Amino acid sequence: MWKVERGDPAVSLGTYATVLWVLGLSDDIGQLAAPASDAVGQDLETERLPKRIRVRRPPSAAGP
Repeated sequence: MWKVERGDPAVSLGTYATVLWVLGLSDDIGQLAAPASDAVGQDLETERLPKRIRVRRPPSAAGP
């Protein structure tokens, strides 16, 4: 427990989940990695979208 309290990087995520469960704070664990709650990640993905999209026209029916 003292490693959790000190933020030791060797502590596994499962240990943190267990501590949250024991403390009654485990209801929102599913929201930790939810894309909807990651504003920075959404902004980065928006920047990666193409700036311009070209629509392909179908070939014309008129022959040579």
